[in-house]
Amino acid sequence: MLDSAQVIFHCRRIVDEARSTAPDLPLFDSLDFLDGGLLVRDIVKTWNDAKREENPLLKDFLLGLQDLESDYETRVAADPMIRYKPAHEVALAFHLSPAKVRYNCSANRTSKTQTGYSEHYFVVTGWHPYRSYRLPPAATFIIGVNFSQYCPGVFERKMILGEPGNPLSPMFPEEGKWFYHYDDRKHILTIACHTCANASRARACRHPKSTIQLFSDESSSGPDALQGAQYNLGHFDEHIGEEYFDEAMERLKSVPLSGMILTGTPLLGKGSWEYKRLTSLYLRGPRANTIPGTDKPYVSVHTITQIEAGIVPQEEIEASKLTMDPVEQEARLYGRPALDAKRSVFDRVALHELEGKIQSPAYGEVRPSDSQTAAQPKVFLGQPWRVPQYFNQQREGRLAIWELPKVGAQYIIGADGAAGLATGDFSCASVLEVPTFRLVAQLHGHIGPLDYAMDLARLGLLYNEALLAVERNSFGMATITRLRMELGYPNLFRELTDTTQAEFAADPVYGIDTNVRTKGQMVSCLAHVVKERQITIPCGETLEEMRAFGQEVTQSGLSVRIRGQGGAHDDRVMSLIFAVFVALTYPIYVPPKRSEVQALSDDDQRTWDGFHQNMRERERAKQGELW
Repeated sequence: MLDSAQVIFHCRRIVDEARSTAPDLPLFDSLDFLDGGLLVRDIVKTWNDAKREENPLLKDFLLGLQDLESDYETRVAADPMIRYKPAHEVALAFHLSPAKVRYNCSANRTSKTQTGYSEHYFVVTGWHPYRSYRLPPAATFIIGVNFSQYCPGVFERKMILGEPGNPLSPMFPEEGKWFYHYDDRKHILTIACHTCANASRARACRHPKSTIQLFSDESSSGPDALQGAQYNLGHFDEHIGEEYFDEAMERLKSVPLSGMILTGTPLLGKGSWEYKRLTSLYLRGPRANTIPGTDKPYVSVHTITQIEAGIVPQEEIEASKLTMDPVEQEARLYGRPALDAKRSVFDRVALHELEGKIQSPAYGEVRPSDSQTAAQPKVFLGQPWRVPQYFNQQREGRLAIWELPKVGAQYIIGADGAAGLATGDFSCASVLEVPTFRLVAQLHGHIGPLDYAMDLARLGLLYNEALLAVERNSFGMATITRLRMELGYPNLFRELTDTTQAEFAADPVYGIDTNVRTKGQMVSCLAHVVKERQITIPCGETLEEMRAFGQEVTQSGLSVRIRGQGGAHDDRVMSLIFAVFVALTYPIYVPPKRSEVQALSDDDQRTWDGFHQNMRERERAKQGELW
C-alpha cells in the first residue's frame, strides 16, 4: 500500500488531469482534505475500464486514501511534509529538472529554502515524486550562511523544532514518523528506514539509516570538512564560497543519480562565482551545457519574482520599494542578479552611468623598436633603452589600449601584482591620465613578478615616463627591486610628501603599502571620484569588478574586509585604486631631466659630499647595532 505522501501526490495528479478537460473543478490543495478525497473518488468513478487498467496501483491508492482520511490529523502531525506541494511552477520545474546542478536564484520570500529542504525529505525518505534518486539509505548535507545563526534559526527549526506559521515544519518531529536521532554536536539528523517508519517504530529502527548533516561555513577546516564521505545530495543555502563547491562536487561523483542544489537571492550579482560558473554556462545553451554522453543538462537555473510567486501581498512589495534603490530591487524583488555588491563602496548610479561610456579597446603589446629610425636610446643605470612602441596585434591580448600617449600628457600607473600562476590571481596595471582621470590603458594577465617589472617599465616609458605606483606587499617587492636595481626605471612612486626629500633622501620607501589602515583610505579616493563623476572608465571588465567590490563582514563579526565579493576578482579595481590614490593624495614628483640639472659650485659640492658621508656613517653604526 502507498504511504501518505504518495497518496496525496496521486490525489493532486488525478485532479490536475481531470481539470485539463473540466477546468471548473477546484484545485485539490484548495479543499479541505476530506472534501478533496471525495472529489478524487468522484473523478475515479468516471473512469472507464481502460483507464482503470492504465493505473495498476489504483486499488492500493484507494486503500491508502481511505486509511489516510480516517486518521488524517494524526498522520499530518507525525509527518507534516505529506502536505507539501510546490509553491509555484518554478518550484515544480526545480524539482523536475534532471540537471546535475540545480540553481534556484529567485527573489526574497519565494519559498526557495523550503523548496530546497523538500529535496532532502524526498531523498532520505526514499520516494521522490519528481525525479530519480537511489533508494535509501541516503546521505545529504546542507551548508548555510552564518552557521552560528543559521543552525538554530533555519536548520533546526525546519527539521525538528518547527517554524511559526509554517505548516510543513518540523519536517521530522522528534516524536514523528521518521525521526530516529539528532546529534546536536555534529548537527547530524538520522532518519529511520522506510519499513520501521511506516510501522511506527522509528526510534527502535536497527536497519541502515539516512542522514542529513549541516556543515559550518565558519569552520577553520573550511571545505575539508566534507572530505571522507559520499553524498546523494548537496545543498548550498544562500551564497557559500566557491572552494566549497569544488569539494562538494567531488563528494557526489561516486554516487549514482546524485545531485547538487543551490538556493539563494542573487545579491552578489554577476561578479559572484555562481553567476560566472553556473548561470553563464546555463545561458550558453544546450550545446555547452549538456553532460557528455547524455542528453541531460549539467546546470539548470530557476528564477521567479516576488510578484509571480504570489506569497508576499502586492502592497508589501510596493511598500518595500520605498526603502530600496533600483539596483537592490533587481535582486530582492525580481530575482535578477544585482549589478553591484551587497555592500558596494561605489556609487551604484554613477557606475551605471559609466557603463554607457564603455569602449572596445585595441589589443597588443609594447616592446622596444628594432627600427634604425627609432628615437635615440636613453640610459638608466647603465641600461640602454629605446623608447618603446605600441604594436597592435588585432586580437585579444594582455594589453588593452583606449588612448595612445599624448605629447606632454602626464600619466600614473597603478600596479597590482601576483605570483603569475596560470590558475592564480592576475597581475594588473591601469594607466590613468591626470588630471583628467581617464583610464587610457590596462595590462592584465598571469604575469610573474620579474616579468611584470619589464612589462611595467616598457608601459611606463611608452606613457611619457609615467609615475609607477606598485603595491609593495608580497610579490610587489620583487617587481620594485628589479625596476630599481636592474632596469633603472626613472619614476617610481615613493611614500614621501616633501619634494626635497624625494630628490635627495638616501633611502626612500618605494611602492604602496596596502594594509588594514591604508586600504580604506585608498578605496575612498576612488569612491569619491566615481561619485563626483570625475573619472572616465571605458573598460567593461573593470566596471564589472567595481560592481562586485564591497565590504564583507569577517567570521568574527568584529571587522570588515574590502574586496571583491562572492569570489570575484578585484585586481583591475585595485590597480585603479592605487593610481587614483596617488593622484589625489601625493604631489606628483617629476624627476628633472639631465639637461636641466645645473652643476653644483665647489662649496655646494663639498657640503653635499659631507652630508652623504655622515649618512653613510650613521647607516654603518645602525647596522653595527643590529648585528
